[in-house]
Amino acid sequence: MKKIELDITAYQVAKEYWGLPPNERTFGRVCELLNIQSGDTSQKIRNQNYLSQLTRAHEIAGLVKHKVLPARAPGFADHATEYAPLLPELEDRLRRRFGLRDVIVVDTSDFRPVHGDWLFKHDDLLHEHLGRWAGRILASTVRPDDVVATGGGRGPYYCAHFCAIPPHSTYPKKVVSLTGSISAGMWRGASDITDDNATRDVDADRIASLLHSKLGTKQTPEYLNCTIVDGKEGSNAKHDGPNSKDVNVAVVGIGALGGGHRLKQEDILDDLKQVKNLVKDLNREVTAVEKHFQDKDPKEPYFHCIGDVCNSYFVLEEVKNAPDGEHIYKRLTDRVAEINSHFVNTQPEELNRICRKGVVMAVAGGPHKTGAIAHVLRQNEKGSPWITHLVTSDEVAKSILQNFG
Repeated sequence: MKKIELDITAYQVAKEYWGLPPNERTFGRVCELLNIQSGDTSQKIRNQNYLSQLTRAHEIAGLVKHKVLPARAPGFADHATEYAPLLPELEDRLRRRFGLRDVIVVDTSDFRPVHGDWLFKHDDLLHEHLGRWAGRILASTVRPDDVVATGGGRGPYYCAHFCAIPPHSTYPKKVVSLTGSISAGMWRGASDITDDNATRDVDADRIASLLHSKLGTKQTPEYLNCTIVDGKEGSNAKHDGPNSKDVNVAVVGIGALGGGHRLKQEDILDDLKQVKNLVKDLNREVTAVEKHFQDKDPKEPYFHCIGDVCNSYFVLEEVKNAPDGEHIYKRLTDRVAEINSHFVNTQPEELNRICRKGVVMAVAGGPHKTGAIAHVLRQNEKGSPWITHLVTSDEVAKSILQNFG
């Protein structure tokens, strides 16, 4: 795939992007304002990702200053103007069952779709509600000398958006990103990938910049700027996250390989070209495995057998229950390990180290992520926790307690 080069400067892109109202702040809109001609859907997305990279470069150079206003920015769903109710009984059961320090379970019954399909707009609304509570927890957790880190994804994105340190309070020392630009990209509802109103720039570098402003940190944020490497360089380039050794508070998402996940867009995203064939093979096999589970139990249409935390992928142990499950599990695990070897990134072992000295809060919900969230929680049972805090939805909490409680 040819590298995109547009006759445009980082300054022009940043000026147009940050000059837009929050509810219109998308790179699709910036393309319109800058008269960038687009072709098919793939070309539009590549153009938008290129503009995103230019804007990030301008921020890293310290040429963009963010000012946080006290009023809530427009552009978010009306249902998210208030805190959704919590379910303390479910919270207590999850906390005791998996040895977590704190759990928030959000009651989503008021805005859950009444039909069988979990629409992307409802999924985004759910993450807004989770992020509102997560932002409140994070603001009450940080201390003056803390180094706060963030992964990518909508959970951390909305957590950062809704986080605000009270006036006259203390501010953490610094903010860093854990997963850089390869963590998430621009999220879109896969039902209509060209709908700019459904986009959220959820890369960890971008979220770190937003969180830096919200938390009032004085030091410049540190960006991990991860890459995907070719050949055997991946195994040699592994690290614990070059700027995460001092982190003691982290916010992460939990992903599931399905729907609008970035690994489902291997033909579109330039930064996946090094692992494109590996991802294609993985997606083909995953589709076949998931079809078996959905045929076996039509009431469980959201099962996804691959999950990830901080862009580190894992296979759900439930795969072993399928016919020839041990063999399938081994093959998927080998494929996932090969893909992971190409990603220079923060690893689960590093999250465990942060857990031992501080806080790792996961913000994730929705029925399609239930298996991945359960997998992460089971690491607590094994004595090597990846998270200490969880903010999730009632559907996920009930399902996990029913199957693992």
